[in-house]
Amino acid sequence: MQTLALIVTLFSLLTGPARSENASEEQSPFTIVGFLRDISYEKQLDDLHSLQFFAAQQRLEQMIRQKLGSDAAKVTVAKFRQEENVYGIRGNGVEFYATLYVDKANYPTRQQLYERLRPTEDDAFKIFELSVGDHPLQDFDLEALGWDMSLIEEEKTKYDERGLICANGGALLANGSCLCLPYFTGPYCQKRVCVNAGFSTTNYPRCACPPGYPGLHCEPLPCSPTTTTTFDFSKRSLLYVISQRDSMALDINGIIAATANLTTSFQMSHPGFFDSFISVSALSYDSNAGYYSKIVATRNVTQFIDSLTYLSPISGDRYQPILTAISTALSASPILRPRSPVYIFADAMASDIQLELQVIQQAISWNAKLFFILTNLVDSSVYPSMNTSDPGYLVYQRLAVATGGELIVLNFKTDVEPLLEAFTMYQYDTETILSAHRFPCNSYDQRQIDLDNGLTQYYLHTVATGLLVIDNTTGTPVPLNPSYHFGTWSLYIVSRSVYTLDFHTLSSTDCTYRVFIPSNQGALLGYTPVPVIDSYAAVTSAEVPHSLVARITTDTPWSSVSITYLNEDATSSVAFAPGAPLNSRENSSCVFPLIFRPWQNCTVGPYSANLFISLKGGNFIERSYPAYCFPPQYAVQPTSGPAVCQNGGTINPLDGSCQCPELFSGDHCEVTKCINGATQVQYPAPSQLPCTCLPGYTGVHCETLFCGTNASLNMGSRNFAVVMEISYGMSSIVTEVRGAINQTMPLFDSNHPGYFSSYILTTFYKRTVSGNPSSTNEITSSDYPDAKSFVDGLRISPGYTLATEHPIMEAINTTLSKVSQGTPIFIYTSSAPSDTYFHQVLTLAIQLRTPLYFILTSPFADTVSNPCLNSTSVGYMIYNHLAMVTGGLLLNFCGRDYNQPVQNFTSIFASMQYNLETVSLVDQNDCSAGIQETFAAQSTNAQFYFVLSATGNSNPMLTIRDKNNVLTPLSPYQSFYGNVYMYQATNLPAGIYSLLLSNTMYSCSLRIYELSSATVVYGFSPDPSVDMQSAIAHIGMQVHPVVHGLVPVSSPETVLTVAIYDMEQNQLYLSASEYRSSGCNYESYLVGAFTCTSPANFFYVKFIFQDQISQLFTQRMRTGYCMEMAFKTCLNDGTFNEVVQRCQCHAYWDGTYCEIPHCFNGGTVDAQAMGCICPLGYNGFHCEFGSCSSFNLLAASEPPTFYYRSIAFVVQSTYDNGVVRQQLANGIQSFLNQLSLNGDSEQQLSLVTFDRQSVTNVISTADPDVFQAVFSSTLLPTSKELEEYYQMKGSKESLFDPAMSFEAIDQAVEMTFATPAIIYVITGVPANYTSFDQPRHISDHLMASNNNIQINYIGTPITTPPKPTPGNATDAMNQLISFTNGRVIYTGIKSVTKLLTNYLAKTVSENALISEFSYDDCTNGITQYFPIETRANWFTVAVQGVNAQVSLSDASGNSVVINATTDVLQADAGGIIVYYPQSNRYAYAGIWTITATTTQGGCRLQVRAASSLQLEIGYTLDETSDFPISTPFAGKSTTNRALVKLPISLQDSIALQYFKAYDILGSSPVLRDTATMNRRDSSCAYQWYSDIFHSDLLGFGAEILGTDENGYPFKRVQASIFLPHECQNNGTLTNSKCVCPALWTGFDCRYPVCLNGGTLDVSVCNCQNGYYGLHCENGAAYSSTCNGLYDYDDCHNLISATYNKHDNYHNLITNYHNHDGTGHDNYHHHYHDGTEHDNYHNLITTNYHYHDDSEHHNVFPVALYCKSRLRHVNTAMGHRLAFRRLGYRYG
Repeated sequence: MQTLALIVTLFSLLTGPARSENASEEQSPFTIVGFLRDISYEKQLDDLHSLQFFAAQQRLEQMIRQKLGSDAAKVTVAKFRQEENVYGIRGNGVEFYATLYVDKANYPTRQQLYERLRPTEDDAFKIFELSVGDHPLQDFDLEALGWDMSLIEEEKTKYDERGLICANGGALLANGSCLCLPYFTGPYCQKRVCVNAGFSTTNYPRCACPPGYPGLHCEPLPCSPTTTTTFDFSKRSLLYVISQRDSMALDINGIIAATANLTTSFQMSHPGFFDSFISVSALSYDSNAGYYSKIVATRNVTQFIDSLTYLSPISGDRYQPILTAISTALSASPILRPRSPVYIFADAMASDIQLELQVIQQAISWNAKLFFILTNLVDSSVYPSMNTSDPGYLVYQRLAVATGGELIVLNFKTDVEPLLEAFTMYQYDTETILSAHRFPCNSYDQRQIDLDNGLTQYYLHTVATGLLVIDNTTGTPVPLNPSYHFGTWSLYIVSRSVYTLDFHTLSSTDCTYRVFIPSNQGALLGYTPVPVIDSYAAVTSAEVPHSLVARITTDTPWSSVSITYLNEDATSSVAFAPGAPLNSRENSSCVFPLIFRPWQNCTVGPYSANLFISLKGGNFIERSYPAYCFPPQYAVQPTSGPAVCQNGGTINPLDGSCQCPELFSGDHCEVTKCINGATQVQYPAPSQLPCTCLPGYTGVHCETLFCGTNASLNMGSRNFAVVMEISYGMSSIVTEVRGAINQTMPLFDSNHPGYFSSYILTTFYKRTVSGNPSSTNEITSSDYPDAKSFVDGLRISPGYTLATEHPIMEAINTTLSKVSQGTPIFIYTSSAPSDTYFHQVLTLAIQLRTPLYFILTSPFADTVSNPCLNSTSVGYMIYNHLAMVTGGLLLNFCGRDYNQPVQNFTSIFASMQYNLETVSLVDQNDCSAGIQETFAAQSTNAQFYFVLSATGNSNPMLTIRDKNNVLTPLSPYQSFYGNVYMYQATNLPAGIYSLLLSNTMYSCSLRIYELSSATVVYGFSPDPSVDMQSAIAHIGMQVHPVVHGLVPVSSPETVLTVAIYDMEQNQLYLSASEYRSSGCNYESYLVGAFTCTSPANFFYVKFIFQDQISQLFTQRMRTGYCMEMAFKTCLNDGTFNEVVQRCQCHAYWDGTYCEIPHCFNGGTVDAQAMGCICPLGYNGFHCEFGSCSSFNLLAASEPPTFYYRSIAFVVQSTYDNGVVRQQLANGIQSFLNQLSLNGDSEQQLSLVTFDRQSVTNVISTADPDVFQAVFSSTLLPTSKELEEYYQMKGSKESLFDPAMSFEAIDQAVEMTFATPAIIYVITGVPANYTSFDQPRHISDHLMASNNNIQINYIGTPITTPPKPTPGNATDAMNQLISFTNGRVIYTGIKSVTKLLTNYLAKTVSENALISEFSYDDCTNGITQYFPIETRANWFTVAVQGVNAQVSLSDASGNSVVINATTDVLQADAGGIIVYYPQSNRYAYAGIWTITATTTQGGCRLQVRAASSLQLEIGYTLDETSDFPISTPFAGKSTTNRALVKLPISLQDSIALQYFKAYDILGSSPVLRDTATMNRRDSSCAYQWYSDIFHSDLLGFGAEILGTDENGYPFKRVQASIFLPHECQNNGTLTNSKCVCPALWTGFDCRYPVCLNGGTLDVSVCNCQNGYYGLHCENGAAYSSTCNGLYDYDDCHNLISATYNKHDNYHNLITNYHNHDGTGHDNYHHHYHDGTEHDNYHNLITTNYHYHDDSEHHNVFPVALYCKSRLRHVNTAMGHRLAFRRLGYRYG
């Protein structure tokens, strides 16, 4: 057994810099990743030898030692850095990657170290990952070990200064989690999911995909063009998997020696064949408690061999993780080449046999054969020998069979070296033509060998003991001798003349042989469940019909192909024979153009796929490829058991459905309804309520009202108050009042002690005497504790005065300042008021709810010498108004007789004051038509009083009518002078009654009183959170009545209704109340809003408390007042105009005070609330905001930093373009380097070349190094080509003959999988243009890509100056460029490198086309203006024209000096391009001026910018839709609207103004329509929409105008193409739009609706595990009459009928965002009754947190990503991004 020193040496190599020499040999190393606080990052931390690096490392080590309590711990830091990583960290600190060495005795395992290192809040460092080898932190149950996981999660995000950021286009949800796009997972969507055995690594975050799967995530796609490099198998990788157990020391020595020899030999015979080298060494120890592996991936063979010499064998376990190492090798590095051999060296059996299917999928997908080279142990006393019946051995055998590899067992470890050399030397460009595995060796097997034409020999591998290979060609058996033989393996090199072989031995074991030939011609195979998918996977699956798809890779054209599947067992029988292909795909650009009859149900296990290919010319070839049928993955069947009802729901016994309680819905009562204006929280956190409530509401549904603070509520005892004029003329009245009080109040006091807490007497008069012009107001107010003292206080001596008006208002105001709420005030006077306290009295009386009773008399009781106040006088009207406003009475006893009416009325009315409640108030100017008032008696104990005051000579009749229409006349029990009558009703049976008044004339006042303790206090509040804000309503202010009533309104059986009437009894308001929590003094809140509109007028407020059981009610009535505005004051930002002396209102308001709202978009004014009632689709106080029927969640996230995800070069490849090609090859590296400076964003790089006869798709890759190498080698011209160009010799072609530009562009568009994309077309000749069908075909593809591909034309004619060639081709190309918002640039052939590196590299970041102008003549100069917003990082001005020159003036009008070195990116005879960054000038934002001049002809100007103000523009026919499409609809009658989305962070500060539509088909744009931009509310992700605009042209240019957050103007220009009038899949064209049938969607019905959680990728459905079919409509667990392959139209009815039988989660989510371009999503349109369903929100709510962060090596690729976070939502909403290509939306 090796020493522990070897472990230390190994881990030093594995984890970073070598540890210090003084590190103990008894230390165990661990890899740690974490965050060290309070360290400011600086460049010196990148230097391992700097003092800063040393100090930071020492600090970390000291902290860890303190944490562990040990000075023996040693830390070696590999790297410090400060940048955003998978944890999203930013802040005052650095991230570290380090190796930690600790005492092995104290911490022999990771678990023990975890327990000591678990983070706490006070730690100055945080460890996020701690591992041995590549085992991450998450491998253990950390919470069980005491880790506080909340602290870890907090540390992952708390340093991000921007807050939580969701990576890769994920949307940040309200609960703080991330909603990820398809193929991304993890808490921050930071993890990429690669399917079909694709993989990504830390250093290569993109997916490295096996051949045939060009998607960004290796996902299945529809047919698309392939490239010449896709099937370039001329290079291989050399892959080793080595068990590093100490028993393998001799094997490793042999591997090192053999590798050195064979690589040297290959370099001589086949240079460059092995161009990459990958090794994975692995070891498990401590009974699998410890594991590590080392990965080496390099293109340098010397480094590879050196790395092998560093391997140190170490003692390990009996069984080893060999399959883990194989899987790692096949996903270790993007330099992996397909069809590469994998050599596995081991002498131990596998411990991880559960990975068998995963390894098979990886190996077959990458066409990698697994060659196991096993050796027997020299000493079996320590480790067990190979046991051929052990599962750990048998798995090797099965893997070799499944992948077309070999299992070789060597008896001697010294044979490893010669075997490896011999075996590998015969693996150069080989194809298997015949193979047999596991056949019984003692059986007789004869095979015919058919070789490719031209071959002279072939090779034969056999793996067996004592197997005889006999040449039986001539009929005479001749044994063959192997050329090499080691252990069980033999290699025969056989002549072509030997074509009949017999295999036989007496051994009873299994035998294997494989016949292979030196050839690179063959086929590539895949499988698909539906023909529209190019290839779904490299393996098939049981119980799901799959068709073989193939691509033939022969040099010679083929004429026919047939295939047969043979069982890989003892029989080698035919398992399935699909025969010849059904047909070539309709789309000839398929990667796999051949498709065969489907295999309906394969049997699980390995097969040989034998192909027979007939070549044109009469020859044929045979090939044999490994195939595998995976176990079935069953679909989730619909639940057949009883429903599970949530939230208190109960099961309906009739049909088993859930009966939901109120405010819950859904199939399982899982949907929470939000009420009271609340909005649904789409993704609540576990502790978060599902509804966002308005102020004053709380609860699960926002059903509970509450108050923030309590308003004062003075409901204590009342006062009794008298206000008395004491002039001489009132002497007799004083006596009467004193008599009345003395008669009633002492008795009242004794009967109701304490009811009146005090008695208040206020006297007043104005003292004026003869000869003294001055006068004084004599006002005295006194309080008395009881009635007796009050009576004594009424012994008043009136004062002499000559005044006829007295300060009555001031006296009342003085009294009001002393009384409590509800106190009645009796006012006795004979004169008009002399003061101006009216407004104060009115306001205070209403606030105190104090009724004012005015008793008018004549001075000295003499109406002859001292006449009464006239009813038309100001004083009389003031008293009457105050009485009505406060709910009191005006009793006119002036001209009275001598029966002392004042005393009588006072005594009677004063005695009634105990619990006297007002039931009804009626004041009418004309009572002749009669009055009817309703009231109710709760019991026979109820006592009612009726007081009537009428004017004129009348004999009123008062009658009570019961519910049976029985009339009971009432007689007044008191009547007074002045037509004042008092009635009484007692002992009325409980019930509802009507009081009828008739036989009256003129005006009257009627009061209904009840003796009751059930009182009411009310006020007004702006919302439920405010208890009571004001007792008075103010004009134009929207409020809600709030009520406190001593009536049990909180019981469910009692309902409070409030009605408000004006003075004419017109109803102004009616609303029911809701009960607020006990924390509110005003417990009843009226839901309806109220706005008073009649200033300085009062109104009546009626309160009806109705018992819902008995239907009896208690009624109370109060008065209210509409407070007027102060003079020259206006509401709602209106201003007072002194000239016209009235308010001038904002556009949203009207009225005297600007109190009446204007309602837009068809809204109407609600007279009750003075708000707007909005039609469907609009919201806001003025209906000024649009609203949406469904919310586009993914569009609601902050847009990522803009970059083009695909970059394609389309280059003319003819010799006459040689100089340009050379210029491009010279500049491409600089171009790519500038891309990398823009960040680590993934970008697909493509190259398409074309000449005059053909188009070649050269390469499409995400690896910039590979792209650069292929780009340069492809385009770099030969010296001969350059010589021919310069000499203009050797060619019959004219240098001006057109080439296939349009066809090449079409191929580039078709190859674009990720958008937004940018294409550069670089050519010196016109396009080969024959008809408009060519650019129109491209246009169709562009529309399918969501108009998210920009095409730029770089013309490089050899003419001087460079300029376009007139003609149809040039016009068509210009139109295509305009439609895609591209550029047209003409430049000299020797200026291309500068253009590429200086300008084109910047175009990748330019996301804003600001202005574009075109002129026929610029020789005299043209001037134009363009806006630049604050957020533009830079802008460029490109002027194309002969010798163009420009001058600029900035936003302040100052001339700009253009620096030819720094500001001019390109300048030659073809034009000039000027670059201007924001930092260059102070006056940057604003309107700039440009003047352009040419020496001849016209010019074209474009202004573009790179700006963080990203606008997303789309179009819809439905203003309520939040799911626009990229192009508007054609037709003058269409209702096109533009939708615009702004960054969320800017949505409240950016304003859009206009949308303009231009015709751009001609030489100059023509304005066709202008539409105003309008805001939308929070129900929409697209915050702005336009008015309707029209256009009937094929293409148009859109222009958006607005202002930025600083008020500077900005503009965006975007061209588009109208949708074609062609609908696919039986869609029908209606009103210029396609109406799609069930299960189809898209602007032209081209996209399938994916059921059961399927993902729409480009235009095909990728289905969940166990589902298949065009729409994922079939499940492996249950059958359907639909075959799921070809006959779809006949199945639609069945699919639709069974749709709801599938799991609602998959169906609802999948279809929620599948749209047909009309704005009506299929979720509502096709499958439901049109009502709004909340299942979408709830289902996501209940499932959002389920995600799987596993490595995604599932055995079948259909659902490698199906359990990622919000998998189903990601799938559905991915449709927003991808009518094509899974791209980001355009910027």
